[in-house]
Amino acid sequence: MTKGYVVMGGEIMKETKQQQIERLEKELEIKEKTIKDLFAEIMKKDEELKNAERKYQEITKAYKKDLEKLKEQNGGRPQKLTEEEKGSIEMYRIQGKTIKEIANLFKCSTRTINRVLAERKGNNEKS
Repeated sequence: MTKGYVVMGGEIMKETKQQQIERLEKELEIKEKTIKDLFAEIMKKDEELKNAERKYQEITKAYKKDLEKLKEQNGGRPQKLTEEEKGSIEMYRIQGKTIKEIANLFKCSTRTINRVLAERKGNNEKS
């Protein structure tokens, strides 16, 4: 459209300088409002992003804490035998009981008894 003309009611009319200024001021107001609305939306999204980052940090921190607990528990599975029972197994073996007899006493496998004895032997050698 040619400068200085405006379409009103389907007709092309020449607008005065004053009309042109008023039209441009209205357009400017609309554009300023659009910019303000977009800025408000950006600020809202920024706040949502910050909240999501905080939540992510909290979850990550909790996950790391839980992971450390599991590592401290040697894989998370509770041990079948207490340290006192492991000491008794070692004493029974020194007294000459067979692995099978000790396994029957503690209601566990011979593999478990062998594992305990190997573990205790390794700990004694390190001391």
